Amino acid sequence: MDGGEDIDLANKHTEEEVNCKLVGFAEYLLDNFFLPLKASTRKTPQPSPAYHSAVLNAQAGAQTFVGTPARISKLRGSCLIRDRHRCVISRAFDQSQAIERMRDCDDALDDDGQSLAGESFDSLEVAHILPHSLTKAGQDSELDASREAALTILNMFDKDVAHLIDGTEVDRPRNALTLTHRLHMLFGDFQIFFEPVEGELPHTYRIDTFLPPSLFPRPATHDPHALPHGNSNN
Repeated sequence: MDGGEDIDLANKHTEEEVNCKLVGFAEYLLDNFFLPLKASTRKTPQPSPAYHSAVLNAQAGAQTFVGTPARISKLRGSCLIRDRHRCVISRAFDQSQAIERMRDCDDALDDDGQSLAGESFDSLEVAHILPHSLTKAGQDSELDASREAALTILNMFDKDVAHLIDGTEVDRPRNALTLTHRLHMLFGDFQIFFEPVEGELPHTYRIDTFLPPSLFPRPATHDPHALPHGNSNN
């Protein structure tokens, strides 16, 4: 089959040939895209910027990644502001920010001007949607075969989307979410996913899961346009 002729699935031989090709293509996607992506999406670094940058800069010849600690730190700050210092799934408020505000004021407020009393708090992280590993080049500045294959598959799903994570673009807020550590791990493990909501504003998503209800409550909807600082295109 070269893709130009009609396919007669009533023919047993043709059906078996089509099935074989589909299984082979599915295995190719699994091996070259989904498994590498799953293995790397849980590894967004969470650096303490000043000290970590100094350590890396002092190591001559140290391995260099596309995302530098300083840029990751800036990304985390941008995402926290955009997402109102809340996890976009659980809505837990950033614990460090809460402590800082409560030290300065007995009646500390969140980013919407509401009291933080009675809120849930957690340590929040920046979670990349598409990971650094997709754009990490080898010593000869060329992507290896597996990363090149993954980017090719990514472009197949959404034409020319790979340029959105090229170089420093991978560390733009549009490619990151604010999550708790637990939800970051589940998101990177493909246990939690986002689906666009038809008929709503762009970038409005239904948050769903493959986990049992006892581990993850009912689906929620995330609408970044409802956020004063929300702009998923930054």
